[in-house]
Amino acid sequence: MAKYSASFLAALGTWALAVGMGGPHALGLVLALPAFYAVEVQGLFLFPVAIDGAPHPWRTARAMLRDVGGTPGAMGTVGVLASVMLLGGLAGRGQVRCWCLGCLAVVLWYEDLRT
Repeated sequence: MAKYSASFLAALGTWALAVGMGGPHALGLVLALPAFYAVEVQGLFLFPVAIDGAPHPWRTARAMLRDVGGTPGAMGTVGVLASVMLLGGLAGRGQVRCWCLGCLAVVLWYEDLRT
């Protein structure tokens, strides 16, 4: 909940800032998307790390994020995964299936980093 609440607030704040500075609403939405994922990616490996019982899940997940190139390094891959997860259903590939494939990709990425 904390991860997605912080991500949503970053997106909302970015949108509000862009609109408040006189920008069009569309620009605010375009800027809100990378803001959301820049915060969301901070906990990219948090769920699998927690499932594996790490004593300090946030710290361990952040260390793994650094191993994949930090926020910029992970955002490209996360962008592709998010596109499949959110838009795959619209392309007729099944929304639940596409969401699960994205989750599985993160878990496999995590497993690859662990070894």
